[in-house]
Amino acid sequence: MDRLTKTIKTIGIIVLYLFFNKAFGQLNTRSYNILTNTIPKEKVFLSTNTNVFLAGETLYYKIYCLLKEQNKLSHISKMAYVALVGKNNNVLFEHKLKLVNGTVYSDFFIPASTKTGHYKLIAYTKWALNNLQDSFFEKELYIINPYILNEEERGGELKRTNKIRIGVKDTDTLIQEDSYKRFSIRTDSNVYKRRSKVLLEIKSLLENQNYGNYSVSVRKIDSIGVLNTENNFINTKESNDNKLKRLPEIRGEIVSGQIKSTKPGTTVSNKIVALTIPGKDYVYKNVVTNKFGEFHFNLYELYDKDKIIVQIIDKDREDYEIDLNLEFMKPDVLNFNDVVLEKNIGDWLLEKSIQNQIESAYYYSKTDSVVAPKLNKVFYGLPSVGYLLDDYKRFPTLKETFVEVIEEAALRGHGEQQHRFVVYDYEEARSNAFSKLKPLVLFDGIQIQNNLDVIDYETSKIKRINVVRGIYFNGPSIFNGIIDVKTKKGNFEIQDKTYLKYFNFRVPQSNKTYFNPKYENKNKKTDRIPDYRSQLLWIPNITMNSNLEAINFYTSDVEGTFEIFLEGYSTNGDYIELRKYIEVKN
Repeated sequence: MDRLTKTIKTIGIIVLYLFFNKAFGQLNTRSYNILTNTIPKEKVFLSTNTNVFLAGETLYYKIYCLLKEQNKLSHISKMAYVALVGKNNNVLFEHKLKLVNGTVYSDFFIPASTKTGHYKLIAYTKWALNNLQDSFFEKELYIINPYILNEEERGGELKRTNKIRIGVKDTDTLIQEDSYKRFSIRTDSNVYKRRSKVLLEIKSLLENQNYGNYSVSVRKIDSIGVLNTENNFINTKESNDNKLKRLPEIRGEIVSGQIKSTKPGTTVSNKIVALTIPGKDYVYKNVVTNKFGEFHFNLYELYDKDKIIVQIIDKDREDYEIDLNLEFMKPDVLNFNDVVLEKNIGDWLLEKSIQNQIESAYYYSKTDSVVAPKLNKVFYGLPSVGYLLDDYKRFPTLKETFVEVIEEAALRGHGEQQHRFVVYDYEEARSNAFSKLKPLVLFDGIQIQNNLDVIDYETSKIKRINVVRGIYFNGPSIFNGIIDVKTKKGNFEIQDKTYLKYFNFRVPQSNKTYFNPKYENKNKKTDRIPDYRSQLLWIPNITMNSNLEAINFYTSDVEGTFEIFLEGYSTNGDYIELRKYIEVKN
């Protein structure tokens, strides 16, 4: 077992111990010190394909989660968070992403409704939020919208010094090849025709010292840019109160919340709370609250639904309500400047706007490929028996179905005990101490506490009923069997109640393979489609583990100077960036 694997396992054991303590309100100063002294601190670095965008373009970005002191890729956090924020806390997007070996990438199409202005791209991990410095990464971005211009954005005299001027720059000042010669970037030519193949070779000049993780962007150099500002990143902590605010998400996302009493004299501790991401491939979990009513779910499963259900599992559940903490974090202070567009960018705006509109018109011919997540198997594994109801005569009611079809379980009782689900376990003695426990009853992953919620459900909508026999332990709960009902559409719902709440829940961004046309073989249909890409290539995840990486891409119908930009971190923790330029001419 290598040193890294041992370190990660040690961290996992410590975090599980402290996570357990936190769940029961026992995370004291000693526990906090153990955690912070054992687990290395993290910080986040974020790269983008450019920092000045036109509405209708796509922002591409990549996150590097790094060990704070070493700059090496961190394997601690498994989740990262990114938001694009403008003035007055106007949020353009909030993304949640699953880190793989310390990196992740995604993109955002800037809609035509976006106002011209100064924006901040913010990135963090929850573990990094505990830092006194470098808790957030901020990058300055500027968006120009030629269709929505305020008066102050039309140029003219600058009355205040805190305005950002965007105008035409000297192209020669933009072409700055790096002298950092740890890598060489070579192309098979320096000048290309439109729609020509480019062979790009990235070679390490220091062999394995340059092995690492990188991104490559090929984009046209625009003649416009920011004229009077300096990019910086402001990394501040919310407050220094010497209390642990965030646990490291070493296995997956941590979803936290709190239950509150609505009736005097009731306690909020030791209450079971269940979480469900409903659907055909549902996720089900339950945990117990601490003395403050707080609970924490460790959500490492994959999911593709944007709603979750949280409910209190208790006979007195009507006496409580649920709060869930799903907010994205932002630094305490975000400073924004007004953006003024110089009059001399008119020709550039006209040309870019026409190109973007043509590209948008042919969007569906140039779509990226989304890598669908491989969803989870059901948490209990294989059922003892499963009933596909289409294989049997269908009965109108659930009770009749359990009488006539389901042999291993039943819906029994009368009077106050009417409509009581039971699971038969013929291998267990009747005197078993757990025999009086109830089974876990699920409809599309939603735990059923009141059987009246499902007793009249139309069985024509049910696809399958699985039964698990025997005693089943799940989180803090013990069940005498499981009855798992799956509907045909996976859309079963229970009415929102005080103790049962639906919450909007962001799905992690999916991985993509970005569109890259090929013009090798003559294709009349493809050749007739205009190609006005300014971004010729975006490969966000290149793992260098050899001395040479070869990449092919094609130029578009856009002429001009294009920058090839390599950026990333070596396995030794060195930040590396390198530029090369090519010309595209007719």
